[in-house]
Amino acid sequence: MKNENKEGVVTFSLSNLHRPFGLLEKYNGFQLKRFLKHHKIDYIINASHYMFPVPVKRSSIYIYDLVDLHWGILENKFQKHVFSFISKEISKADKIIACSKALISEVKKTFFRNADFVPNGTDVEKIRSVEKRDVEKLRQKYNLSEKYVIGYISNFGPWANLEFILEVFRELKRTNEDAVLLLIGPGGENLTDEGLGIFSIGPISPNIIHLYFNMIDVGILPSSLSKFRHMSFPIKIIEYSAARKFVVSTPLDEVKRLNFPNIFLVAEDINQWVEALKQVKEKKWKKEWDKLVAPYDWSQISNNLRDIIKIS
Repeated sequence: MKNENKEGVVTFSLSNLHRPFGLLEKYNGFQLKRFLKHHKIDYIINASHYMFPVPVKRSSIYIYDLVDLHWGILENKFQKHVFSFISKEISKADKIIACSKALISEVKKTFFRNADFVPNGTDVEKIRSVEKRDVEKLRQKYNLSEKYVIGYISNFGPWANLEFILEVFRELKRTNEDAVLLLIGPGGENLTDEGLGIFSIGPISPNIIHLYFNMIDVGILPSSLSKFRHMSFPIKIIEYSAARKFVVSTPLDEVKRLNFPNIFLVAEDINQWVEALKQVKEKKWKKEWDKLVAPYDWSQISNNLRDIIKIS
């Protein structure tokens, strides 16, 4: 099925299977092979970790895109299938790209292939073009005027550590009555406690999410620590920073690597987090920090990707 949006971007949906493993690669691979042959594709960027194998024989340049450590655990049939799939795709690819430096090292160690660094990014100009009056309107909508707004913007999966941050906030509230915790994104619903100052807003359209990054006073990333999370590149760190916000985060490897001066790295300890949130409340952004996120603007990332795959 073919669709075209108002920007002229054309997308196709292919018939596919999710199970059983023995059949899905053959069926999905056939669908993709037929599509590539019919449309004469020049470049393939494939981020699938178990569904769409790219043909060995092809005229297209194949870039395999690793966005997470999908092969880190081999405890069940699905995980073993994922490892086998990724191994085969890496061996076929002309180029490999990965969103974190840690993933690049893991690819080298496990599959003996070099990968290029293509991080997650954001539209820096869009985030920074928000008018103060629009921020004030949004704060008034949620009754946040004169409040210390702590924002957790995320897709709240098991790694989000929501129980921990709720405990942190309850402790902070004992001495900071003006503090408010906003949970913005899918998966954090039904956690609202207006009396305590916790508001679960739910998913926000990508068209207006930049307003919410500007509305908060400080961004948080209390992610649980695991090999999977250490290998990831948390895009929210870049988005918070693009909005000129201080960030309190657990010490994930990729966040440590960034070494941004607006980021407070704090161990998963309630008292330490409370103190950090008190400290950042008084901090002021420095103008020279604006350039920190420049390499993570989509325009720069797309130019880098063009260089990597040699598009003229």
